Amino acid sequence: MAQIDAYLKAVVDSGGEELVLATGQPPAMRSASGTSPMAQFTLSSEQIEVLLAEVAPGRTEAKFQFPYASSAGPFAGAVQRGNGIVQALFRKGSAAAPAVAV
Repeated sequence: MAQIDAYLKAVVDSGGEELVLATGQPPAMRSASGTSPMAQFTLSSEQIEVLLAEVAPGRTEAKFQFPYASSAGPFAGAVQRGNGIVQALFRKGSAAAPAVAV
């Protein structure tokens, strides 16, 4: 099981819609009621890259989308990189990946 699956399971179990990862921000869950931090620590670009390497190995593009079948169910992922900042969004379900906007 990939490390990110624990976050994705928390999103599903809490009724959330998206997992949001962004450099300098805590991992967050987006739901109909808004965005809530899932931890008290912030993520570095390197930490996000480690999580992404497990679920999208070899993907080094500045911007890409991909499906991910997590242990918590299907998610659509979107990643954007630039200027040392990494942003990733995982939307519950198998629909097309969302645009990254955190």
